[in-house]
Amino acid sequence: MPSKTQSILLGGGVVGLLVGILSIATTSMQGSPIGSAVGCVACLTYIGAGLIAVWHYTNTYDLTIPAGQGVGMGALAGVVAAIVGILIGLLLRAIGLVPSPEEMMQAMEQSGQFDEMSEDQIEMTRNMMGWFMGPIGYAIGVVVGALLGLIGGGIGAAIFKKGGDTATETL
Repeated sequence: MPSKTQSILLGGGVVGLLVGILSIATTSMQGSPIGSAVGCVACLTYIGAGLIAVWHYTNTYDLTIPAGQGVGMGALAGVVAAIVGILIGLLLRAIGLVPSPEEMMQAMEQSGQFDEMSEDQIEMTRNMMGWFMGPIGYAIGVVVGALLGLIGGGIGAAIFKKGGDTATETL
């Protein structure tokens, strides 16, 4: 069977780039319903990593793959997408297009979002933002990317079937 690496990297790279770009929109609309919607869309794009990887592979080699292979490809493409998205997010933060956790906290304070909160609640919010915009958040992002990518890979294996070489798998 031909190598799946190129397809996995393509699906993950395309979606990772999209997620990185969407992070600009998400952070610029922080706290608004539109910002939350863009964040949800960015998260769901990880499904696209699996779909793109399976689509590219099945079209390039004109074959059908079993659901298990699609799920595996999708999970790996989701991991690649998450890593690319994280790296792009870090780059955007470094050049100032995306605010740091500290800058986001300052903006929230200035907008009055903390007016009704106690000092303990504000401190807890600071800590949580630090966790989720750091290594813990990155690890969660990779796991979520893998899970959503595997969904996309499974869907892709079911819909991108070819007439010639057919592999079957019972679930």
